[in-house]
Amino acid sequence: MKKQLFVILFLLCAKTFLAQDWVTTWQKEKNFYAIRDSFNAYWKDKDKTVRGQGIKQFKRWADYVEPRVYPSGDLTQLGTTWQNYQDYLKKSNQKNISNNQTQSTTWTAMGPFGNLIGNATNGLPRKAGRLNFITFDPTNANIIWVGAAAGGLWKSTNGGVNWTTTNDALSVIGCTDLAIDPTNTNIMYLSTGDGYGSFRDISSMGVWKSIDGGLTWSATPLVFNVSQKIELRKIIINPVNPQIVMAAASNGIYRSTTAAATWSLTPVQAGNIYDLDFAPNNPDTVYAGGLSFRRSVDKGATWQQISNGIPTSGSNRMEVATTIANPNLVYVVSSASGTSGMQGFYKSTDRGTTFTVVATSPNTNLVGQDCFTTSGNSGQGWYDLGIDASATNANEVTLGALGV
Repeated sequence: MKKQLFVILFLLCAKTFLAQDWVTTWQKEKNFYAIRDSFNAYWKDKDKTVRGQGIKQFKRWADYVEPRVYPSGDLTQLGTTWQNYQDYLKKSNQKNISNNQTQSTTWTAMGPFGNLIGNATNGLPRKAGRLNFITFDPTNANIIWVGAAAGGLWKSTNGGVNWTTTNDALSVIGCTDLAIDPTNTNIMYLSTGDGYGSFRDISSMGVWKSIDGGLTWSATPLVFNVSQKIELRKIIINPVNPQIVMAAASNGIYRSTTAAATWSLTPVQAGNIYDLDFAPNNPDTVYAGGLSFRRSVDKGATWQQISNGIPTSGSNRMEVATTIANPNLVYVVSSASGTSGMQGFYKSTDRGTTFTVVATSPNTNLVGQDCFTTSGNSGQGWYDLGIDASATNANEVTLGALGV
């Protein structure tokens, strides 16, 4: 079941800005100032007020990165924060930051405050920050976890009335998914970084594990340097054998058969994977959505690309939904690589072996830029896309993109 159905209200045309020279420089260059100079040179004589060019997203990335790599601009420094923190703890003989340390001053919240919906005084719509997931405790519906793209993991024990966090000390506090062991809810795995970020400004530092219900966290052997720009996304735990844990990533599917004590990278061609789902009532079968749809019948050890009724190219992201109401059904929505509008909506009635087309763009663009119509063929599906199927009505499907 999908845990992230989120709405991003700013518009961004991926096709346009991904073709620009400065973006190519950003993808390959390891020095912040070289990337910034390339951006400035490209836009020197161009209109920066045109929307959908990636300008706002770059500025957001630059504001985050520059103070962390000054003065050298070396982007590998983004991955040293955690080790620097560990060195500090050793030198100061501390195990963690104490909550009862003497405060040097008193802080007062200055805002802005008010509703996160409607229009501001300037007439523009208010926009809340982005949450990547909502996860409920399998045994207690009052315990809720949410993960923010750049604001960490938060927990509520009273149905969302109050919230606390324990991971402010992590060098990357953005997170994309949380998986809780259904046989022991004290065990959970956290996918760090923002797996859907436009400029990978909050890249992953790996999978972290808690064995005390999220009070403390430690790194598993699946560790990345932030400068590698790896994006971790969905994490799933085999409900029958919780020793098997899998994580979708921008470079493939990572799999552990030892409760994250060891990991292996599963060979997957064109390995940019976004979504993972077990078949209901049969965790031997696993589905993966990425640049194409894949299916495994051996608990995720090997994968087969499915081509019967569903495209194997032309997509920049596929998301998958299943339902316990009919375990044979698999729904897939695909974002088109050229426009990030909807490539198609597909349905399988034989556990992902074959598919039929339900809808395609431009006839129906369910992930388009307009929240109120399905016209046009462009969108933002590479960035915000989610799908879920009802657990009680197999024909009821919810799709989240720029609109719901």
